[in-house]
Amino acid sequence: MEELISVVVPIYNVEEFLEKCVDSILSQSYSNLEIILVNDGSKDNCLKICRDYELKDSRIVVIDKENGGLSSARNAGIDKATGKYIMFIDSDDYIEKTTVEKLYNNISSNGADISICNFFYSYKNENIRNNAILNTTIDDESKFSYLYGKYSLQTIISWNKLYKRELFNEIRYPDGLIHEDQYIICDLLDKSKKINYMTDEFLYYYVQRDNSIMSTFNINRFDVIKGLNRRIEFFESKKYDMLINRTKVEKIQLLYQLLKESKKGTVEDKNKYIIKSEEMDFKNTFRELKGAKLDVKSKIKLFLIEKLPNVYDFLKREKKR
Repeated sequence: MEELISVVVPIYNVEEFLEKCVDSILSQSYSNLEIILVNDGSKDNCLKICRDYELKDSRIVVIDKENGGLSSARNAGIDKATGKYIMFIDSDDYIEKTTVEKLYNNISSNGADISICNFFYSYKNENIRNNAILNTTIDDESKFSYLYGKYSLQTIISWNKLYKRELFNEIRYPDGLIHEDQYIICDLLDKSKKINYMTDEFLYYYVQRDNSIMSTFNINRFDVIKGLNRRIEFFESKKYDMLINRTKVEKIQLLYQLLKESKKGTVEDKNKYIIKSEEMDFKNTFRELKGAKLDVKSKIKLFLIEKLPNVYDFLKREKKR
């Protein structure tokens, strides 16, 4: 007997993409699904599309709520979910026909708490593979090291995973913040006794949009720093000194980039205080890392940011290219 799997889809003003997303879920080779469509106060035709699907397939449950943001929508879906397992799919993305089946077989056969697949960056005319490949099962403290380096994105993001729903018994996404997955990932990893990566399986299509939250700069992008501060606090409670410092180095890199982006164009007066506060945090964190025990790569990054920022920027552009 197949276990019930809850699929939570938070939805806001994506009528252009929604049908492709929902159709990819309905066509899954794994059929025992509870599909929870959370309309987060959309102003376009998303609610009508959801209601039409609800009439066509008994597995679909529609939640219509006031707009509260992605975290609020995901939390509403978690509260409604009754499956043994849960997964999240963003409403402008879509999945392969065997995505749920392969994630389920992986999590159940390995006795894991989280099963992770790889993904494509999906542009209008092409799909590009995320190039970090890893096939392994982790069941010890080293799971936190995967928050860094080339496997970090696969580890942190919410939507390329199948979770045991019980992991969310006491965990919810932070309302009102973007980079919400960054904020809770340490708690999820901490509660997970075993995590299985099968990232040679490219099962999720991460659609790239010009007007998405992550494609444009606004002051809320600094929310990622709140997530990293939360991670630092978590590692301090565990006395994981090396991971504390690695997180601070990552924080320096992100603050450097965000502060640079914030200088482009006109900044509203109400945001100037926030930027000034982040600049102070940047300086304080840099000061804390002076003389800290760091790996060679981290030391080089800090040196370049402080002394040779143009070289650092060039290397970042080349790596991205």
